Amino acid sequence: MVISLNNADHQNEEDPGSYNDNSQGLYSLLNSKTNIEACKSFLHDDNSRIVEKHSLYVSQGEFSIIDFATTHSISWIGTDGATTCHAVVLLGDNAVAVTHIDSPSSVDNVFASILEEMDGGVFSVFIVGGFTDEEHSAPISKKLYRYFRNSPNEFSINLWCTLDQNSTFLANMFYPICTDVVFSIADKTVFKPIYKYTGPELPLRHVKRYNSSRYFNMFDRRTGCIIIHPFEFELNPNYLPVSVASDKFISRSFIYFSHCEPSNFCNEMRNLYYFLATENSESVFGSPPRPVIYKMNDQGYWVKQINVDSTF
Repeated sequence: MVISLNNADHQNEEDPGSYNDNSQGLYSLLNSKTNIEACKSFLHDDNSRIVEKHSLYVSQGEFSIIDFATTHSISWIGTDGATTCHAVVLLGDNAVAVTHIDSPSSVDNVFASILEEMDGGVFSVFIVGGFTDEEHSAPISKKLYRYFRNSPNEFSINLWCTLDQNSTFLANMFYPICTDVVFSIADKTVFKPIYKYTGPELPLRHVKRYNSSRYFNMFDRRTGCIIIHPFEFELNPNYLPVSVASDKFISRSFIYFSHCEPSNFCNEMRNLYYFLATENSESVFGSPPRPVIYKMNDQGYWVKQINVDSTF
């Protein structure tokens, strides 16, 4: 099918500078005048949005969908830290979805799950993250392009800010310009966020992601709750030293590109390994196990629900 680029048909033009892997269409799209202008407008917008409350944060390896008819007081939905990952916003007539993709092998399954829950029509697409990096970033962009190209659904690419369009070159190294994105429910478009609050239970959500190749939808559109269903994991005290390790050790052990990861990455890794060293599935979910549930309060913050109905 034809991918529409900002409502103008995007043709698969020959691009002499593209790679010999049948991805000419991707590089033609990335380097089109319309997309370059969209990327410049997004990247150079000085009005970053401070996201502190009334927000639904989507972690790596997750997706979430918000219905416009019933937002449950949510004003923002987004993600951050997409250095080699790609943050994808999919806007339909009646709902918006956000996912944080960390592997090309996940693309087919996560979009099958998202589109199964969204009405048809033309979907507007905004993509942010990844930079000039052929080993990790480019395979995700290529897989996304092939998915949109081959899907029976129609997609209008409003912004594809990845690879060369999201890169700067300093001290002989490429860096991503932007790794974060947030969608405004009121404005129906994307902005660069400054996250002051990302919501609850991030270590637990990270463990759930790494225990499974599936992407999880943590947000229940019916109730407006974040729901983490029980899953098995074991306490491992051997992880405790990592929870107090230096930034240098964590960067060397866990990061592809230590020069461009977010400043909070090392702290998040320490928190994750402290969680793994001190918790297990029974201590988190109880016995018998019950979901961990959060609901947004009137002030726009997520509050843990105690003694909730077991139908969740």
